Amino acid sequence: MNNGPSNEGETFGSLFAGLFSGASSNVNAATAATEARLQAERRAGMTPRQRARRAVRTAQVNFRADPIVKAVAEAIADKLNCSVADVMERAILELAKKEKVQHP
Repeated sequence: MNNGPSNEGETFGSLFAGLFSGASSNVNAATAATEARLQAERRAGMTPRQRARRAVRTAQVNFRADPIVKAVAEAIADKLNCSVADVMERAILELAKKEKVQHP
């Protein structure tokens, strides 16, 4: 007595997919626009110091330090108007130079 399709799920799926046929270019454009908006929002949320720093660091170094060392590193960074990462890079390179350690 059922005059409808034999598999209701397949028909619904094809109808649903039909709603979006030809819309893939619109989806790609919308995705690109969304990515651009998100990038602009991330940049807007940065501090002027973060926006000014556009160097790319590709390696991560983590270590534990005494709270006094952390406070001193932050104080140096504030005085030099740079990041703690900049302070650490500079300190390590200066120590390598002083100790005549070869590096790339």
